[in-house]
Amino acid sequence: MENISLFANRLKVERKKLGLTQSQLAEKCGITREMWGKYERGQFLPNCEIIFSFCALGADVNFLFTGNRPSENSNELSKDELELLQNYRQSTDKSREIILTIAKTQEKKEVGITAGEVA
Repeated sequence: MENISLFANRLKVERKKLGLTQSQLAEKCGITREMWGKYERGQFLPNCEIIFSFCALGADVNFLFTGNRPSENSNELSKDELELLQNYRQSTDKSREIILTIAKTQEKKEVGITAGEVA
């Protein structure tokens, strides 16, 4: 699939994610429904102003251009990771030491299990 088709499909995915019809989105972006439909079919590409308007409504610009969601980004933390980090930061020095010891011990066990499975 060529890049224009991918981009057009992502426009549609993001519009649906926002729960908007083509008409609703076109109105919010200051264009006609017909023009938005042409964007989603890959017949035309939206200009920067249209993309800015779309993103201001909640569209993910990173997804539009790359196809990647923030949760797919290795730099993003999950809800559990955020909670663990928050609890760690609120812990005493002794508690932090215990948490790190447990994490390191668990990591060694998992590495040992993986190595044992390979052998």
